[in-house]
Amino acid sequence: MARPTSSAPSADGPLRLHEVFGLAPLPQRLREAAAALRGDAFTPKSRFGLSALAQLVRVPGPQVWAGRRPCGRRVLISNLVNRTPTPPERGWSVRVTQVRDFRGGTLSYDSHNGTDFATPVGTLVVAPAPGVVRRVASEFHRGGLKVFLDHGGGLVTSANHLARALVREGDRVARGEPIARSGYSGLDGVVTFPFGIPLVHWNVYLDGRHVDPFAVPGEASLWLDGNAPQPYRGTLDHPTMDATHVEFVALLPYQASQKRHASGAECPLQLMPGESVDLDQQQAARVRW
Repeated sequence: MARPTSSAPSADGPLRLHEVFGLAPLPQRLREAAAALRGDAFTPKSRFGLSALAQLVRVPGPQVWAGRRPCGRRVLISNLVNRTPTPPERGWSVRVTQVRDFRGGTLSYDSHNGTDFATPVGTLVVAPAPGVVRRVASEFHRGGLKVFLDHGGGLVTSANHLARALVREGDRVARGEPIARSGYSGLDGVVTFPFGIPLVHWNVYLDGRHVDPFAVPGEASLWLDGNAPQPYRGTLDHPTMDATHVEFVALLPYQASQKRHASGAECPLQLMPGESVDLDQQQAARVRW
């Protein structure tokens, strides 16, 4: 496994409230919140509407905040990439007015450019592929704390709304190496608490442009196994990693068909045809490219 080129922050120790929501330094966060609401030269004005409330019922947010797993050891996706986004000059819209995900469905909102994985706070987030840490930044008005990984060949990914970064810029990481602890940092987490869904917002960039890792007919999926990612079966070669830590980094897609879990939640089944992955039968599972 690749070793960091610098002394990385520690994953140990409980997360503090200001880490979970990304509140420090408070004066800067207040300025960034104002920029998100009003807009400025670099930040589109936020646009809200009643249709935005649909996001709050896709996954039982309070259960995820409480550290519960509504669908057992499966990861729920609360938003996919919107294939028909509203123009940036019209603002950053969290409304649902022109939405189409890669399946032709509406699991997204107007300006959404990533994939949201509902994740209990404090979950260990790992690298989906080998790469170099290019940027670690906290932007309260857009995505909170985030880590950008350069995987080469023009492919970059970022994990957003994190609580604590475990890497520094310039570090080299291997697939499955811990990069952060999850939270719900940023304005989104504060204004929707406790009904919002703590999540890891995951972006994929190819040659500098946002892309959807899931493919529509005629496109090439960025997943190794097409639109049906399979568990990563490599060695868990890290002292802090075990099945408890990595169970929520199995990034599995889902469709509208449902099954009822013992918790009472309606849990989507696997998106693509074939046997779904049940993490109770796996030591651990992760996306592999």
